[in-house]
Amino acid sequence: MAFLIPLQLAKEDGGHNLLILARDLGQYIQLGTTIDDAIGEAYDKSAKWLGLDLSRSGGPAIEELAREGNAKS
Repeated sequence: MAFLIPLQLAKEDGGHNLLILARDLGQYIQLGTTIDDAIGEAYDKSAKWLGLDLSRSGGPAIEELAREGNAKS
């Protein structure tokens, strides 16, 4: 399986979460981490802050917004 760089990664393990941006092989930036909040809670809060449709959970709302973006920008 091949991945395009840059790549955003989310490691989720119960309440322990890690969000990383991989700029290149061996070049990583930690964007955020929690030890007590579920990643879904962060998606819900972000979607609310962005004013997205919250008839579903925040994750699908953010994904829908991302699909409207320009990958070449």
